[in-house]
Amino acid sequence: MLFSDIVFSHFGLTVLVAVVNFHNFSLIICRALHIAWARSPIADILEVLAPPGCSEHHTGRAVDIGSGEVGPLEAEFELTPAFTWLHDHAHQFGFNLSFPQGNEFGYLYELWHWCFSERRPNR
Repeated sequence: MLFSDIVFSHFGLTVLVAVVNFHNFSLIICRALHIAWARSPIADILEVLAPPGCSEHHTGRAVDIGSGEVGPLEAEFELTPAFTWLHDHAHQFGFNLSFPQGNEFGYLYELWHWCFSERRPNR
């Protein structure tokens, strides 16, 4: 069980994205290149999307989490009680925010992206 059903139901948490296979991730990148961000260079796209084969979503350990309080994958999620709970307690269940502000990987801040790790950081 990812988190207890009580926590998910109390905060209205929803798993938005879990496992994404290599082929589907490639399609997402292609769509970003050719449609959604047609005017953006690949470097801009790779600040938001990992190259196919490099996403934590390929491992089966990463989830994008949202709540019904705001739209999916929106920055406003950070202002919700659901995000506050995740920020304060997810590590107790082995989950960590993968891409905090100013992360070492150069990805944009993804406050919805959480990854399970057997190493639980001390807080």
